[in-house]
Amino acid sequence: MADTINCPYCNMVNEERDKFCINCGRPLKGEVTLVLPGEDKAKNELAKIGINQEQNGTAPLLKENDFLPRPLKAIFGDRFLGNRLVYSAEGQHGYLVTEVAEESGNQIKECTNPECGAVHGSLNDESEKYCTTCSAPLSNIQLTLALFEANKPIYGNASWVSELGLTHAGIRAPLVVFQEKVCGKERFCLVKPYTETIVDSIERDQVFRWGMTLASAFGYLHQNGLTYNGQFGEEIFNLSKGNAVIANLGNLQIVEEAGETVRIADFKSLASVLFQWLTGQKQYNQASELPPALNHFFDAALGAPGFPTAEAFIQAFAESQQLVSDSRPIEHKLGRKTDVGIVRSLNEDSLLTIQVDKFLASLHHPIGIYVVADGMGGHSAGEVASGTIITTIAENSFSNLISVMEVWSPEECCKWIDQVVQKANKAVYDLRRKMDSDMGSTIVMALAAGNSVCLGHVGDSRAYQINRNGMTQLTTDHSLVERLVDTGQITREEARNHPQRNVIYRTIGDKEKVEVETRFDNMNRGDRLLLCSDGLNGMLEDELIREIVMEVGISPQDACEELVHAAKEAGGDDNITVVIIEFS
Repeated sequence: MADTINCPYCNMVNEERDKFCINCGRPLKGEVTLVLPGEDKAKNELAKIGINQEQNGTAPLLKENDFLPRPLKAIFGDRFLGNRLVYSAEGQHGYLVTEVAEESGNQIKECTNPECGAVHGSLNDESEKYCTTCSAPLSNIQLTLALFEANKPIYGNASWVSELGLTHAGIRAPLVVFQEKVCGKERFCLVKPYTETIVDSIERDQVFRWGMTLASAFGYLHQNGLTYNGQFGEEIFNLSKGNAVIANLGNLQIVEEAGETVRIADFKSLASVLFQWLTGQKQYNQASELPPALNHFFDAALGAPGFPTAEAFIQAFAESQQLVSDSRPIEHKLGRKTDVGIVRSLNEDSLLTIQVDKFLASLHHPIGIYVVADGMGGHSAGEVASGTIITTIAENSFSNLISVMEVWSPEECCKWIDQVVQKANKAVYDLRRKMDSDMGSTIVMALAAGNSVCLGHVGDSRAYQINRNGMTQLTTDHSLVERLVDTGQITREEARNHPQRNVIYRTIGDKEKVEVETRFDNMNRGDRLLLCSDGLNGMLEDELIREIVMEVGISPQDACEELVHAAKEAGGDDNITVVIIEFS
């Protein structure tokens, strides 16, 4: 049994190898630093002030030390349970807390859409179940919140901001502000969604994604008569589950109407922060390291007259992103893994990956051939069949692939795939007859150039297109259960456990000529193409596969390792082979 570790925030049981909690997404190891309103960073470590985190919540504080941090499991405002002290300095403390659950459920809820994540505080109707921003369901899981307390009222405008009920994907507003007496002295408390500080190194694609959301957030504030009047820098932004959000709203101003002047001022300051994230420079000057399209955007955003609306800002930023993306060559990032599984003693799967880096006029034109073959026949015959396929395709790839790429077209590529698969089929068919064997194999194959992909397959090995928006199966199994699903005789769920789910009606080597199913697709930047044998999709649900492949920060190779591990944990009844190509 794998070693486990309990999440320090929600107490969910995770595996020892996990870096983040499968329930709340928080880091499982290491200290967390929270940024308090008005503070740049934590000033003291807990060890230096001798705080006992195991102290019981019922133990009273000493009156002579009337502003000591509260003990573990203390109750704040009859509503919040203290789970961890993460910050302590003279006059302020910061804690991680959860809301004390009532019979009607938590009042503070989070949107389940990872692209939104808006936090809804004090719902007007306890039956509200959907996000008012994006209409996704609201989570019923207790949220980890940040609670700050001070010995004097220092939280500025947070009190009235918390009463506005602001909910937006790019905003994490204060939720509750209250005061109570502890040891006869007033303590002033602020509760807000948990956020983290933004790291120094930020990828360009992140800045594009964050910029769109944050511009929309400022538009939302303007619609509600709120503005910073341009008086802010990067200090108002934090991270919420990997996305930049407006987290410090203490300097917001209420206006009767957010006119053009204050709107332009806010968007100029936002553009300055985006420029700083991209270049590290606080003062704007055309940056030679930025593409011309981005410099053109910042000229417009920071010059006169600027952008008066969120819509204008977003449109111009999106156009610059498109121009940058169009001018940047697609790269192929590869991961691959094959494993015998738990039950079988022999791995009859084979895989092939060939990548060619072609540079013309200093521009990169990556070319790749990726193959997964799932052999069958037993007594090493399946291994021979799949290995023969791989060898045959490799030989033909090196001999005539470049000439095919010179006249790259969907028709020519699909024709080439059909030809090499036919040669592989003939080689296996001849071996089968010579050895008087029932050997055979499935195959799924991709020929990729830039963002264009031609697929070919025979049998039930699959290809999937996976991205932030979902997962699409690009191949259709040549199997009995797939026909039963297509004709409505069984459901997709019933097919997973059907007693004849392994019956395939089309394989490599069964006949002298095989029908190869081909298709042509274009991938978007950020998409991942997954090729796999049925040892993966037969063990794991599609949604779990997508979650692993698109885990934040995971490389294609690490994703392959995680997929194989998960399939083995689920039983590992068959050999498992996966290839992932990221188009970046």
